[in-house]
Amino acid sequence: MKNDPNKNKGFSLVELIIVIAIMAILAAAIAPALIRYINKARKADDKAAADALGSSITAAFSENEYVYSYLHAEANSIIVDGKKGQGYYRIVCFMNAGYAMTGWGNGTSLANLNSTNPTAKYLDSKGRVQAYSGDALTDFQNDVAEGRKELAKIMSETMGAKIFKLKFTRNIYMDQWIITVDEFDKIHVFVGGGLNNNCYYIDSNHISSSSHRNRLYEIWPECDSEYNKLEKPPSSWITN
Repeated sequence: MKNDPNKNKGFSLVELIIVIAIMAILAAAIAPALIRYINKARKADDKAAADALGSSITAAFSENEYVYSYLHAEANSIIVDGKKGQGYYRIVCFMNAGYAMTGWGNGTSLANLNSTNPTAKYLDSKGRVQAYSGDALTDFQNDVAEGRKELAKIMSETMGAKIFKLKFTRNIYMDQWIITVDEFDKIHVFVGGGLNNNCYYIDSNHISSSSHRNRLYEIWPECDSEYNKLEKPPSSWITN
C-alpha cells in the first residue's frame, strides 16, 4: 500500500502567518486590559500598606503621650502671621520605599528616616505665636525626642526591617512614603518623590514645598482622585 503524500502534510507558510497574525491581534487587544488589571492590583497593595502604616501611627497618636506631643508639635508649627495655614499638610517624615533599615528597630530616633523638626513655638488661646523658653522649652525638647523614639518603634513594628516597597508608582519620581499631619492633628499618608529635608508641607492642591513643586498623592485615609485616575506611574513630578 502506498502512503498518501498529503496525509502528514504540515502547515503551509501562509497558514502559519495567518495564525501568528491572529495571535498578535489577540495579544494587542488583551494587553491593555491586563496592564490595567495589574496596575489596579498594585494600587490596592499600596493602599493596604498605607492603611497599615497610617492606622498604626494614628493609634499611637491617640494612646501615646510622647507620640502625641511630637506630632501635635509638628502640626502646631504650621504658622503664618500668627495663624495655622502655611500648608494644609505638615510633613512629619518621609521614607524611600523598599529601603532596608539598620538601627531603627530599637526606636532610638528617626535618624534613619528623613524627618522635619517641630519648632519650639505654639499658638496661644488668641492665636498669637509664642515661643517656649526656660523649663517649658526643656520639656518641649524632651517630649519631642521621646516622641521621635516612640514613632520609630511604631514604624519598625509595622514595617519590620524594610520599608514597604511601592508597587504601583515605584520610579524615580514616585518612590517615597510621606507621613503628614493636618491642622486638625489628623494623620495622612502620601506617596511621591523628590522630597528632601527642606520640604516642610504639602498644600491643599497636593503640591510639595520643594523646589520641584512636586505633585504628591494622598492614598490614606482618603485616596486622591487623581491617583485613582492614573493609568501608569507619572513620568514626572508635575502631572497637572
